[in-house]
Amino acid sequence: MACRKVCQMVQRRLASSAAAERLSAAELRSWRSALFSKEQNRQRSIYPRIEKIEVAMQGPGLQGTRLVMNKGVSTPHSCAKHLTEWHVCSAALALVDGELWHLHRPLTRSCTLRLLTFKDVDPQLVNQAFWRSCASLLGQVLDDAFKEEYSVELLNVLEVPVSAGAFCCDLVLDPRLDSWSPSEENLRSLTRDAQQLIHKDLPWEPLEVAPPVALEIFSHSRCKQEEVEEIAAHSPNGVVSLYRCGQHVMLSGGPLVARTGLCCQYEVTALHAVGEGQWGLQRRAQGLSLPVNLTAHHTVWRRLRQRAEKLLAYYTREDRKREAQHSGTEKFDCSRAVSICFPIVAVTVTTSRPRVEVQENSDAVLSCEFKTEKDQNPRIEWKKKDKEVSFVYFDGNFRGPFKGRAKIEGATVTLRKVTLKDAGEYRCEVSTYLDSVMLGETNVTLKVLVPPHTPTCDIPSSALTGSRVELRCSDQISIPPAEYFWYKDRKPLVPPRQANASYTVNQRTGVLTFLTVTRADTGQYHCEARNGVGQPKSCVGNHMNIGE
Repeated sequence: MACRKVCQMVQRRLASSAAAERLSAAELRSWRSALFSKEQNRQRSIYPRIEKIEVAMQGPGLQGTRLVMNKGVSTPHSCAKHLTEWHVCSAALALVDGELWHLHRPLTRSCTLRLLTFKDVDPQLVNQAFWRSCASLLGQVLDDAFKEEYSVELLNVLEVPVSAGAFCCDLVLDPRLDSWSPSEENLRSLTRDAQQLIHKDLPWEPLEVAPPVALEIFSHSRCKQEEVEEIAAHSPNGVVSLYRCGQHVMLSGGPLVARTGLCCQYEVTALHAVGEGQWGLQRRAQGLSLPVNLTAHHTVWRRLRQRAEKLLAYYTREDRKREAQHSGTEKFDCSRAVSICFPIVAVTVTTSRPRVEVQENSDAVLSCEFKTEKDQNPRIEWKKKDKEVSFVYFDGNFRGPFKGRAKIEGATVTLRKVTLKDAGEYRCEVSTYLDSVMLGETNVTLKVLVPPHTPTCDIPSSALTGSRVELRCSDQISIPPAEYFWYKDRKPLVPPRQANASYTVNQRTGVLTFLTVTRADTGQYHCEARNGVGQPKSCVGNHMNIGE
C-alpha cells in the first residue's frame, strides 16, 4: 500500500512535465535509454573499490570449481567466460543461491552459481524466460515498425506459458490506424525486423530500480506508469525490473535470457484485433520461436505456425499458476510436435595418455576419445591453460602458434616439433546438443624434455694454499634439471664418502667446494651436465693454479 501511494505521488509530479515535452518515438527511446544509463552508473558507483567474492560453481563437470570474482562488477556471464566456450554460448539464465538471476546482473555476494541451458533435465525456468524474451523482442519490433507520425503504445507483456503455442504482446496503435489490418507482407516485414535484432546478438541488460526511477523513465506513458505501479505492488522487495536492448527500455515481470542471439527460428504469426480497451483498440501480436541449435524441420514448423496463428486467450495470474503446475516442465524438443521419442545419453570423453613426455623438436600426440550414441558430429575444442586459457583448436581450425604445425584426427591432436613453450596443461572439450549431458572434457599434461646445453663454468685460474675455493657449473635450460659431474685432468672427481675429505661435490647444484686447497689441487677442471635426455654436454674448462 505504501509503495502504491509513493507511485501515485510521483505520477502526479511527472505528469505536467511529460505533457509539456512531447518527443518523437526515436527521441523518446533515446531519452529513456539515457535515464537507464544514468541509473546504471549510479548503482555501479555504490562499489567504489574492488572487493573479492567467491563463486562456487554447480553443474555437470563443475564440481569443486571455485572462482574469485569482483563484487558488484562480475556477472554470471563473467563466470562463464572462465569456464568453456560451450558455457558462454549455451548459458541462458542462472541460479544464484537458488534465486533466478539474469546472466548480466552483477553478483553482490559470495554465492553458489548454476548456469541454466535449454537442454537441462528440467528446462522449465529457461523455457519460460525464453518465451518472455521473445515477447519482449516482439514489442521492440512493433515499437519501431510504424512511421513517426503514428503513435504506438505497448501494453504489458502477457505471461503466456510455453504450452500455449505462441508468445504475444498487446499494443494500441494510433486511432488513425483502427481500420488497418496487417497483410501477410506486413507480418513478413515484422519477422525480418526481428531476425535483424537476433542477428545482432544484442544483450538484454538488466536493471532493478526503485518505482520512482521507473516512473520517471516512463513519464510519457500513463499506461506504463500503471504497469510500474502494478509490478511494484506485487514485487517482494518493492523494486521494478527493467531491461534494455539496444536503446529500447522495457518492463518485465520476470527474468529474460541473456541475448537476442539465443533465438533462432523466429516468426511473427498474427496481429489480432482484440477489442476496445482502456487505452483504445487493443491488438495482440503473436509469434513463434525456437532457441538456437533446436531448429525444426519445415513440416514441423508449419504445424507449429498454424497453432501460433490462433488468437491466444488472456492469461491471469491464476491461469499461469495452473498452467505451470501441468505443463511448465516440457522441453523445447521439435520431435514432440510429431510424437517422436528417442533415447538420449551423455557424451563421454577420455584420454589414453593423461601425461605425455616428449623430447624437444619431436612430435607430441595428445589423445582424446569421445563416445556419443546420438550426436555423431559433436563440437570439438582444445584449449591450453596457462595464466589465461587460450584456444588451440576452435571452430574447425587451429589457432595462434599451433596454426600450420598441428593436425587433428577424430579428437586427437598431434603437435609437430614441440618447443618448451608448448609445455603445459591441455583440455579437450566435446560438446553435443543431443545428449542429456552436453559437455565432456579430459585433461592432458604435456611435458617437453630438453637435453643438456653446454653448461656455464666458473673456475678460478688461481688460488692461495689453505684458502676456501668454489667451482660452479650451471645449465638453466635442460628439463628435467641436469646433474653435474666434475673432472680434474679428465678424471672424475667422485663425491667423497669420508667426513674429513678436502672437497665436496653437490651434483644437484653443480658446486665443487675445496675447504682448504693445496698445491696438489692444481690442475685442469671441467664440468659435465647430464639429465638422461640426449647427450651430456661439457664446458671448455679452465686450469686452476694453487700458489703459496
